[in-house]
Amino acid sequence: MLSEILISETGLIKTVNTETAFPGTNVSEPVISETEKAKSEVLDPGASKTCTIPFPYDKQDEFLWFSFESLSAGSHILSAGYVTQDIPKYRPMVAIDICTFHREEYVYRNMEVLERSILCNPENPYRSNLLVYIVDNGQTLEPANIASDCIHIIPNRNVGGSGGFTRGILEILKDREQKHITHMIFMDDDAVIEPDALIRTIALLSFIKDQYRDACIGGAMHRIDQPYIQHESGAVWNGVTSVRNHEGVDLRNFDEIVENENILPTSYAGWWYACYPLTVVRADNLPLPMFIHCDDMEYGIRNRKNGFIFLNGICVWHNSFEHRRTSALSYYDVRNITIMNALIYPDGNERAWIKNLWKRVIGDLLRFRYRDVYIKCLGISDFLRGPEYLKAMDPVEKLREVNAMGYKFKPVAELTDDPETLREIREYGFPEEVKTSDRQKTHIHAYPMGIHPSFTLFLQKSILLFEPSENYGMIVQHSIAEMWKCLIAFYRTLRKLKHRYAEVRQAYRKAYNAMSSKEFWVKFLSYKLDVAGETHESE
Repeated sequence: MLSEILISETGLIKTVNTETAFPGTNVSEPVISETEKAKSEVLDPGASKTCTIPFPYDKQDEFLWFSFESLSAGSHILSAGYVTQDIPKYRPMVAIDICTFHREEYVYRNMEVLERSILCNPENPYRSNLLVYIVDNGQTLEPANIASDCIHIIPNRNVGGSGGFTRGILEILKDREQKHITHMIFMDDDAVIEPDALIRTIALLSFIKDQYRDACIGGAMHRIDQPYIQHESGAVWNGVTSVRNHEGVDLRNFDEIVENENILPTSYAGWWYACYPLTVVRADNLPLPMFIHCDDMEYGIRNRKNGFIFLNGICVWHNSFEHRRTSALSYYDVRNITIMNALIYPDGNERAWIKNLWKRVIGDLLRFRYRDVYIKCLGISDFLRGPEYLKAMDPVEKLREVNAMGYKFKPVAELTDDPETLREIREYGFPEEVKTSDRQKTHIHAYPMGIHPSFTLFLQKSILLFEPSENYGMIVQHSIAEMWKCLIAFYRTLRKLKHRYAEVRQAYRKAYNAMSSKEFWVKFLSYKLDVAGETHESE
């Protein structure tokens, strides 16, 4: 159900009815509040009919629903829903942009769901309002496994998420006129799609008010490991980290669902589900070449003047991020956040960001992740090489360089066979206090990778860090000598950053428009343009 409260704020719907088909004797009760009923209708015994009951639609602060009461045995509901007799003002055509790399199982599963529920479903009224563009950075998808002609697979070299999504944008813009595309949705390849989220999005776009037509419709992210818990519904960037809106909402609780509709300040919508109009996503307003991480944040902040819309029911399920701590992310997070801050803050938020960098490095040291400190130093050094280096960089070679510097993960079964360690992993439990005597035992304590760093960790000789949802990890060793080497290297890198930050920040600001242009991306993606402006992959 679309939220009637927010529809009244953003949409043009004037009337709402509940339409129900059922045989038997029933009472249908649309409800305005706990005590006030709008209307009831009793059906004759043995009757089978469609009953349409209008909702009074003149209140802005009530939650609407309807209920049924069976008055005889054998009655049952055939279908039910919310409908309107108002004629849609717009006919949106929405293109989903998915970038994938070696995640065939996720992609095939999601496409099968979309084909069955929308694209190949003759009873779905929105089956002709949706297209899908899958940019295959790994070039491993088989078109024969896709049934619908509305799903397009585009082989692409591995240019990361930002490059893959931008390739999808270029294809969508190329088809815009011919296929009458009005909107696009950034969507992660490993997100679990709820088809009704797409139905709600298209329905909202069909009735949206003119003042909200350029807004981004964001989808909430719910946890796969706890499907009833919301991870994020929009977020605010405070200059050093993201503050998630409505984090931890329990979707089993009615009061929390109502509270989830409250509008909060928002900087961006994550690209697990973010719907933008093509009046915003243009050839002169493309993402930056960040490879992975922070591209959705920067793009949302850049376009936040248009606003964001979040509704209950527009959502996906996704693995949470708190324990995703590959070494490569240390590089991309530090480099890309430094670039982003340089672009969006007049002073680059220098003092607060440097303070936060120290915090991140100390966290690495307390977790014995010394290699990640050197990788962070590389991220800062590459930022200081300026936008021309970023534009000319081979993203695949850079990823290889970073991966070679970092830690290699292995399945937990290859790391330990100690029963106590395996128990800690299975139970997702770890001791709050580790006694000195524990350090002498043969088993190694296991901790999720996102554990808050503390001296409890620091007192141990070695620990096993694991990723709970994927069940892989690594063993790291405590080394005072390596810790001091890291501190010296990081201190020297920060001195360079402080000395050159203002100069390099201005260079990025001057190159901003060029790096987000079609001309840059066509060259970066190894494309060539023909006379008609279409894009083709170069030999």
